[in-house]
Amino acid sequence: MKYVFHVDGLMCEKCVARLTNVLTTEDGIVSATVSLADKTATVETDAQADIVKTIIEDAGFDARLAQ
Repeated sequence: MKYVFHVDGLMCEKCVARLTNVLTTEDGIVSATVSLADKTATVETDAQADIVKTIIEDAGFDARLAQ
């Protein structure tokens, strides 16, 4: 599945790099692209959306699934 999350708290490229690293090192996540300009994270994964949301929040960001 591919999910797009709105991510609050992305302030700089270091935040983007950190979140990208956190997401791409998780088991079950195939790919992750984080955009500072759009404040989004696009994640391709076998995991449920709630699990990905928790991973993003545990990294220190607020996340909500885009409609």
